[in-house]
Amino acid sequence: MHKRHYKSCTVEIIHKIRLHADIPRRTHNLKVARTALLVLRDSGFTGTWNKKSTYFFYTQMGIMDEKRYALCNEEEQFFCNVTLSWILHGLQTSSGLRISHWPEVHLRARQYLAIEYDHLDFDRLFEFHKLIRELTKKSVNNGHNHKDAFARLIFSLIALDGVVVENADGRIVDLEKNMIHLNCDMPLIELPMNRKKNRQLKHYYLGDYSLGCMKVLYQRAKKDGSIFPEGWQMTRDHKKKRPRRIYLEAFLQSLWRSVFPDRPVPDYLDVEFWIRSSRLSMVLNGVPFVCLADHRNRIRGAQIPLEQLLADEEEVSNVASQAASDISLDNEHEYTWLKTLHVLVRKSDVSSTGGKVTLGDAGTLRKEFEKSLIDGESNGRCVKDEKVLGRWLIWMMKQKRFQNMRLSTFRGYISAVINRVLPLPDGKSIVKMNANEWKAAIRDLASNEDYMPSSRRTAISHMKVLNEYLHEQGIAPKIDFTDYSFRVSRTTAKCAVIYPHEVDEVINPADNENIKIALIFAFYCGLRCEEVCYLTVKGALDEYRLLVGRSKLFSSRRTFPYGLFVPEEHLDFLKSYIQQRLSDDATWLLIGEEDEPIPTWKLSKQVGRLLKSKDARVQKMHGLRHGFASWQLVRYYMLVDKQFRKDTRVGRLSIDLDGRHPWFEDQMLAQFAEVMGGASWRHSYEEDGHCYGNATDMILISKLLGHASRFTSLENYTNTLGWISRYYLRRREHHITGC
Repeated sequence: MHKRHYKSCTVEIIHKIRLHADIPRRTHNLKVARTALLVLRDSGFTGTWNKKSTYFFYTQMGIMDEKRYALCNEEEQFFCNVTLSWILHGLQTSSGLRISHWPEVHLRARQYLAIEYDHLDFDRLFEFHKLIRELTKKSVNNGHNHKDAFARLIFSLIALDGVVVENADGRIVDLEKNMIHLNCDMPLIELPMNRKKNRQLKHYYLGDYSLGCMKVLYQRAKKDGSIFPEGWQMTRDHKKKRPRRIYLEAFLQSLWRSVFPDRPVPDYLDVEFWIRSSRLSMVLNGVPFVCLADHRNRIRGAQIPLEQLLADEEEVSNVASQAASDISLDNEHEYTWLKTLHVLVRKSDVSSTGGKVTLGDAGTLRKEFEKSLIDGESNGRCVKDEKVLGRWLIWMMKQKRFQNMRLSTFRGYISAVINRVLPLPDGKSIVKMNANEWKAAIRDLASNEDYMPSSRRTAISHMKVLNEYLHEQGIAPKIDFTDYSFRVSRTTAKCAVIYPHEVDEVINPADNENIKIALIFAFYCGLRCEEVCYLTVKGALDEYRLLVGRSKLFSSRRTFPYGLFVPEEHLDFLKSYIQQRLSDDATWLLIGEEDEPIPTWKLSKQVGRLLKSKDARVQKMHGLRHGFASWQLVRYYMLVDKQFRKDTRVGRLSIDLDGRHPWFEDQMLAQFAEVMGGASWRHSYEEDGHCYGNATDMILISKLLGHASRFTSLENYTNTLGWISRYYLRRREHHITGC
């Protein structure tokens, strides 16, 4: 494409930067954009942004010399590369620029972006810690001035308990009595992250001082009402300072005068200083960056359901799990003919290599569907809406845009109907639904909390394709699926955490070999149900490595070192089982029917029913995978922190944890160190007793899970992140206050 077109597109990007970029970085971003334009207009530019173009850009920016030696620090290069990547992506989209070399964004700098600070904050940190000690010297009691007690609670939650989100004091005063939970092993509050109707609640565990304040103020609060005074809550009027801020800043000034009577109150002493200093103090006093990013809501850290944390609501948890299981089994007797299509797709999807098959690859599947539909109509098995749904599925197979769809995904369209995730009308034909009924059905689905948010989003995408087909046939109104009311709100991922010794209590007495193998691989290796079903005997490469060849994503295919994760008592059984399957000349590791892999739904249901019969903390097979991720995060911190390892073993992380389990003993921790950092990590752990972590370690944990991004693991799977944050915050509190 002509260089003039690059120029017009780059000028447009420069205009966007001027309008939307953050003021502190605007000048830097404009310089990057202008330098990129200079490279594109250079006579030596070939039309493709390659490695030569990138290094020419670096020399023009002054961050690298002609010999390619860096002239700036890593953080400056990081920001430069992030901006350049954004500009190149925009040019690629708008002008068709070819790019063969993308700027490298080193991960080491990223963890430090969890905190922004001024160089003066370091000088003021000593003063901040003295103010904390003065704050915690005086405990709150029933005779205390209530406003003074409120101020102490707010400053304690920010300084000691990690509530360091933007406008933290405004979030705290939205607390209501039903969001406070004091009668449990780990007292906590559920802090609203916004003021919307379906607002997300984030767990913050209470330290000793905050807990003392909360116990006094909790008694004074009205039932289901805010515990803070009226008028302290946030409003939309940003021009006027709230009474809350006025009182809090006055309290800070009185605190300063108590600590530094000979010094005037500085201008910087306000609530924002307190929040900013709390972040810096957390970093410098040993709180991991991932915990700080979670507290700031930079990552939506996975949480543990409230029911598991509240001992007096244990029965409620079991009832809720029972209801969730019952929902997934409802209406199984309906759509009997559609189930036959499900079987046809599954047979086409099975291959000896375990690879993925697309609709385009399954050439005869459409003819089998058409034949099954004709037979079903003639013998009366295919009735009512099933005829419409069958024709819809055949129509999808004819569309060119669906040819690359995997059969496992296509099978999900049928499963969504069979399991009634897709809300088809009862007693009324699909073709007779009017626009209002369509919209009502979609809204009901979006808000149906009986299903996970991901299941609801998938089902809505299925409904969109169904509506497109019916509208094309002239038998349904066209629905605009961009309607905001159809949006499924993003929620904080929650899953109960099952302990390793509890899993052993389920595995050991299990008689069914398939279920026993599935439990071991799901919990001790973190494999998905589909991955377990499609494990091949030849995939057991040796006594320690296992090839996961069939997975949800292509990037999830991996070789897993199961010999370093499975405890010895289960490993012996596993090795003997694999040898037996090898001698039987079997294809699949799990025993199926007619030399086919066991169906995913069948194995998942069998494992779920066993967990349910044992009254386990998790009652679905996928919950075991969450347990694997959660405990690997704990084991990682046991490697890099001696004190954390000692405290975890004696129950200071969780009183229900059996610290004598093989996973937490030195032998298996040394094996885990070898997985995380190779021989050097193992040697460091065995000789020095700890390893030296870095920012990329979370990537390795996500790779074990088969995730493309570490944020997927942290935001959805590592449910023990809150416990780890609580541990480090309490340790920091004792260090600062001396209590």
